[in-house]
Amino acid sequence: MLDLLNQNSNRIYYDSIMLFALALNRSIEELQKLKPPRKLEDFTYNDVEFTDVLNKSIRNVEEFQGLSVRVRIENGDFFPVYL
Repeated sequence: MLDLLNQNSNRIYYDSIMLFALALNRSIEELQKLKPPRKLEDFTYNDVEFTDVLNKSIRNVEEFQGLSVRVRIENGDFFPVYL
């Protein structure tokens, strides 16, 4: 039972990291539109415009292939998509 819980937790961690990676990738173009233009490596915690772009990019990821199933995101929650 405990091993099953660990496996599910690992999938959730993987899917969370995948979500953030997709959001980072999608934010690159929007960061270039800022004044001055920014790159991912220009991130600082004090740059409100940068964090706004990242937050918007995360919210715009609606569905992606997770570790074992497609994942749909609604209101910040992960749901499996069964075909």
